Amino acid sequence: MAQPHGQQSEQRKLLAAFRKVVAALAATTLLGGAASGQGPVGAPTPPEVISMPIGTADGVLAATGMGGTFSIGEGVIELPGELVIGTDLKLKGFGSEVTVLELRGAPTALRVAPGVRFELEGLTLRYVGQTPADVVLVDGAELVLTDVKLTGAVGGPDAAGAKRFGVGSGIVAAAGSTLTLVDTELTEHGLTAMELYGDTTVTMLRGLVSHSSVGFYAQDEVSLEVREVQITNNLYGGLRATGAATVLLERSVILSNGRAHREGADPDERSDALRATDHATLKLVGNRILNNERHAVSADHNARLESSGNWFEGNGGVYEAESYLISPVLLAGESYLQSEADTFQDNPGGTIELAGASSAQLMNVVMRGNALWAHLYMAGSAQLDVVNGSLEGNEGAIYVGASANLSMRDSRIVGTTGQDAIIVEDQGQVSLLANLFEGNAFAGVSFAGTSGGVVAFNAFSGNRAGIVVMDDAAPELRENRMQGNGDDVLRL
Repeated sequence: MAQPHGQQSEQRKLLAAFRKVVAALAATTLLGGAASGQGPVGAPTPPEVISMPIGTADGVLAATGMGGTFSIGEGVIELPGELVIGTDLKLKGFGSEVTVLELRGAPTALRVAPGVRFELEGLTLRYVGQTPADVVLVDGAELVLTDVKLTGAVGGPDAAGAKRFGVGSGIVAAAGSTLTLVDTELTEHGLTAMELYGDTTVTMLRGLVSHSSVGFYAQDEVSLEVREVQITNNLYGGLRATGAATVLLERSVILSNGRAHREGADPDERSDALRATDHATLKLVGNRILNNERHAVSADHNARLESSGNWFEGNGGVYEAESYLISPVLLAGESYLQSEADTFQDNPGGTIELAGASSAQLMNVVMRGNALWAHLYMAGSAQLDVVNGSLEGNEGAIYVGASANLSMRDSRIVGTTGQDAIIVEDQGQVSLLANLFEGNAFAGVSFAGTSGGVVAFNAFSGNRAGIVVMDDAAPELRENRMQGNGDDVLRL
């Protein structure tokens, strides 16, 4: 049926208006002026920013189909269904406090297709759906976030069964994706703030990762670099690195992540703040690692920790439901720690525990005022090398048990208050060379069981006893200087 002449005229007017908008999309800059650059002759010119900010869901959907760069106005825009970014696109708001995109699609609210570059700046991306979902999926693509708040993923099982941990992450990235985040906040996600697989590369500078079940999860050959970010209040840990992932945390704050096992709770709910397993490498540089109630850093299997210039305070402690004391750093399996110029101060859980066949090298490390009867505990066949360490005013001992081996040289062990400064038991072995043991409330070093080793060229001053030897222990003692001790060498 033919339309009345009036309706045809009205449609022509609407079509003409729409064409003017499309022309504006292709010709204007963010500020609404004429495009200033010219591409190569014959090269396609991508749409620039519209002169008037987009303020509707239809406008955003149109922009995602066209690609280019667009301004999003102030206020809240509600987007129904899954949003798919299939072409290069940049959306720029007026600040994360005033420009908000609300998403509802599930099980993925926004998906960036392979090969696409997607940028968000100055806005909040918030999931408001009721169905469990990941907020952003980056599949072999590039994602750039600047001054963005990304929040609200709802955790739950993956109905398709593709994700063994379920859904509920702020960002999921895989298949060689590249992510760059600057001044960005990832908060309140049911599963993880960021879930990374494959050979994905991520750089995050300044921001916040908080109040999610887990902060970062990195698997396979992921490369993750995080600088000047606060990682806090993530219930089941701030970081999980596994596979062959490599993670750098630098000049960041790791505060109150993970949880200890409480009476009546599920033991599986206990979790460490930062954990590396398998063949993962975790590098910690100049961070403040504070008030994490279980292990602040733990490593297992063949994981490697490289730590320098970090400050550990208020971590670990004693929890009745746990079967062992909880140190700030735990090494298990065949994991390895290299520590340079780290400081451990006033930690309820002492300093470091080495178990299994783990090993560590500590250089220029300060341990001051830490609690527990054994602030540094060694068991299994663990090996520890300490060079130029400063251990002052700790409550408990360095404990060397089982068949563990401690090497310490050119270090200061001063003012231990509640135990012998070093306790060697079982088949433990030590090599103590050119150290100072001064003002310790009990012995500088005590041996028991069938332990032994070499104690040479050390200075023992003002201790209740310099060296105590018990049971069948047989250390080699030579050329040690003794002054002002209650007993210099006491054999029981």
